[in-house]
Amino acid sequence: MLCPMCNEALSKVAVPSYLGNVYHCDNCGQDFWYRAVKLFCPRCWKMVDAGYGLFRMDDFSIKQGLCPDCLEETGLGKKND
Repeated sequence: MLCPMCNEALSKVAVPSYLGNVYHCDNCGQDFWYRAVKLFCPRCWKMVDAGYGLFRMDDFSIKQGLCPDCLEETGLGKKND
């Protein structure tokens, strides 16, 4: 994995498994959690899983954005062919 701040390689930090995965960047000195990302849809109020991502220790893993169903209903989720 690469650091989202400086794009250097991250090293895994040994922590108890119940805390999840923690990674450290030797270049910028930041620690990151690798955890599930939740997407909160302001249109339908649903919370959906959006995969996994790296977050600084003080960042939230809940992001706001339209869920796949609302994207499809509004036509914003359609790809141009």
